[in-house]
Amino acid sequence: SNMKIERYWVDVNAKINYPIKALLAEVAETSSVMSDSVGKTAVSQFVCRVATVGINRHMAAYNNHRIPGRGIPNELARRGDQPPLMVPNVIPSTEDATEAYPGSLQTTYPDWYMEILPVLMQGRDELYRNNRICSDDELFTAVVNGDDETFISHLQMFIKATRDCCPSTHGHS
Repeated sequence: SNMKIERYWVDVNAKINYPIKALLAEVAETSSVMSDSVGKTAVSQFVCRVATVGINRHMAAYNNHRIPGRGIPNELARRGDQPPLMVPNVIPSTEDATEAYPGSLQTTYPDWYMEILPVLMQGRDELYRNNRICSDDELFTAVVNGDDETFISHLQMFIKATRDCCPSTHGHS
């Protein structure tokens, strides 16, 4: 079957996930930045933030587009034209869904990363203030417009900043 949500995720993959994944594949082929847990964790945190921008943009666009024969989702919601409620217990509880997909519903960062996160974010904020790095919004725009160099250079800066904040005694590899 070709349900609406399936079409939605095809769009999300094509417009958000695949362009980012292609850049990550390029980085993995040409660099060793993801060879240890510090690099992998930094890449994960960086990419999740950039992808979130794309998902939020896509969701806003989707909710403001016209669906033939129905209307615009945001306008339908404002008018109270909601689809019929699903039968109770069709959608699993959060706990059941989490149990069914262990580790796949959220990104959990290692304890050492959570320890350095405040220092890392303070350093990142300083780079923003000094206009040395782009916002996540600007980075997503760079990805979808083929500006690979901006995304990759900022990813490398973020990895370096993460490594600089990470005490060498953690011995992550």
